[in-house]
Amino acid sequence: MKAIIEGVRIAGFRAAVPPHRHSFLEDHSLFTAEEAEKLFATTGVYERRIAPPHICASDMCVAAAEGLLAQLGWDPASIDVLVFVSQDPDYNVPATSCVMQKRLGLSTGAACFDVNLGCSGFVYGLWMAGRLLGGSTGRRAIVLCGDTSSRHLVPGDRSTLPLFGDAGGAVALEVSQGATPIHVVVGTDGGGAKNIWVKAGGRRNSLVPGREPWPAEKQERMFTDSRLSLNGAEVFA
Repeated sequence: MKAIIEGVRIAGFRAAVPPHRHSFLEDHSLFTAEEAEKLFATTGVYERRIAPPHICASDMCVAAAEGLLAQLGWDPASIDVLVFVSQDPDYNVPATSCVMQKRLGLSTGAACFDVNLGCSGFVYGLWMAGRLLGGSTGRRAIVLCGDTSSRHLVPGDRSTLPLFGDAGGAVALEVSQGATPIHVVVGTDGGGAKNIWVKAGGRRNSLVPGREPWPAEKQERMFTDSRLSLNGAEVFA
């Protein structure tokens, strides 16, 4: 499907990353120096940022949003739409965007909701926020996009560890009749779902045990199933 967002401009962007950095080009515990160089040549990833345990994706996104609003001189109460795109919510309930509304000081009249998407999430979030502004009385929106992807990884998994880090970003949108149109193309192929997934943790494969404790072998399996599994070749294809 193709879509055009008209009359809405991107007013600004800001990102927030944790201070701890890790590079496989410098740390050869998982890859040899030669392997690391080939990996860098293939992926373009030199280093990744790793969030400490007490930092969530929402914290980095809030930091980015606060900096962006201050940079633009926007009153938080002037934001009409907040879209939080992440696969790392603070809680199952409530939606993290609702918690962010309070933290950022947005009006209770603002529309706030979460979008559970990964790689394509920023495009979807931008599209939805832009269309919401175009079809309402709203004038301003922020799209917050972030994850703590490193926490999904199995230690020692060479297929995922080099690619995933932690960060949060904020984009501000504003109604502007002279804005250049934003063109969006979206699509879905659910047939490849198992090529990039976290098998356990949702309702299909819950991590909450029943009345009886899990046996040790199931605990070990659920630990692995609650981490990211990636078939990089199929995802690329």
